[in-house]
Amino acid sequence: MNETMPFPPAPAESVAPEKRTPTVYFIDDSATMREVIKIAFRRENITVITAGDAASAIAQFEQTPPDAVITDVIMPDQDGYSVCSQIKQHPQFSATPVILMSGVVNKSVADKAVSVGADELIRKRFSHKT
Repeated sequence: MNETMPFPPAPAESVAPEKRTPTVYFIDDSATMREVIKIAFRRENITVITAGDAASAIAQFEQTPPDAVITDVIMPDQDGYSVCSQIKQHPQFSATPVILMSGVVNKSVADKAVSVGADELIRKRFSHKT
């Protein structure tokens, strides 16, 4: 006689936690750069929220908290240094990694990035290889 025995459910601690999709904010006044970033991250399991200015991005943080923020340094409304400083001084978001992007990377730019608590500084001219 052939009997089948159901397997008991796995104990709660051995069930893999549901993976959460990380959210990255990309702030740049250039619509072209925002589109390039969307395309670059399309195949990744990352939610990318783009914004043309700092105020509109930061306004969304409460609703959709960032796991990381990438911001251009030179923008008309608020520069990337100020954005970084605001994030790093915010009690809820101070641990959020902030990456500053600049077309010019020199000692002065690097020193200012360090002074506002940026986690990384990258040159704006980059290429994405698919």
